Amino acid sequence: MTPIGRNIVDLLINNPFITEEEIAGRLNISPKIVEREIEKLESQNNLKTGKYVTVVGACNIDISGASTNNLVAKDSNPGKISNCMGGVARNICEDLARLEIKTSFISALGTDNWGDLIEGHLRSLNVDTSNLVFFNENTSQYLAILDENRDMALAISDMDLIKKINPKFLASKREIIENSQFTILDTNLTEDALNFILNNFNGDFLIDGVSTAKVVKLKGLLEKIKFLKVNQYEAQILLAENITDPVEIGKKLIDKGLKSLVISMGKKGAMYFQDDYFYFEKARPCKVKSASGAGDAFMAGYAYGLFNNMELKNRLAFASAAARIALKSIDASSEEFNIKNIEGEMYDNK
Repeated sequence: MTPIGRNIVDLLINNPFITEEEIAGRLNISPKIVEREIEKLESQNNLKTGKYVTVVGACNIDISGASTNNLVAKDSNPGKISNCMGGVARNICEDLARLEIKTSFISALGTDNWGDLIEGHLRSLNVDTSNLVFFNENTSQYLAILDENRDMALAISDMDLIKKINPKFLASKREIIENSQFTILDTNLTEDALNFILNNFNGDFLIDGVSTAKVVKLKGLLEKIKFLKVNQYEAQILLAENITDPVEIGKKLIDKGLKSLVISMGKKGAMYFQDDYFYFEKARPCKVKSASGAGDAFMAGYAYGLFNNMELKNRLAFASAAARIALKSIDASSEEFNIKNIEGEMYDNK
């Protein structure tokens, strides 16, 4: 609990009927801060009354500008500019909330309009946002410039804020992490942060590899991971051997101590590995509007199955169907992402 939170609790104990405006006046803070602190206290109390999942990792705003005509360097190009909420962990967190799983999110936001937008949106989905930390900086942003064919011409990534999720900060979140059913991490976290969580906290950890550049942070940590989701290229980089066969790669990663693994193969499907067990979930045809967020949806679907004790093959089928729902949407986290639609995608296409 924060010092402000403790002061608010003291005031409420002395006068249960005190208003937020009166609290703000007594503590000389804004009513908005009072509202946020009270919501944090309520979220923390709710988490103690039932099962939940914790998600730790990146959240940001994705901004893209698409040129209408041939892109001209060093000039102003007419086109369309759009933005949306993104970040692997944030997408997973939203998807879990849409699957009606009580979820707590640990990440860093800036004290700007984007930070307020992300926090407010997640709160509207009943995500526990009490463990988000705000810094007097800009919320992480990813800016992409697209040409007339919507291919990326260049991009700028401003993601340094995730470095604030460091071991010192994470130490204060031990209780929320260790009391969750399991914790989902993405490798946007720093190597120090990943090492600290996996080597110092008890619990089961599911990890999204994110990219070939970031998955290498997990070398030496495989024995600590309950489940890892990567694509073929990320798996090959993580293994660091001159092997291209994904089945052989998967088996060798399990031999190195990883408890379970999915290697996504795009249009081909997904390969699951655990001990000596291997299973291939074949992909089904799907009309793709955008691949953005599909891998995050798969992870959320898999986590839903694990949370609800689904049999493995049904868990993978649910995760694959969740990914297809995302592929059919232009948004990374679709409003159509719900249990009913995913189950329909599972069974209607058989």
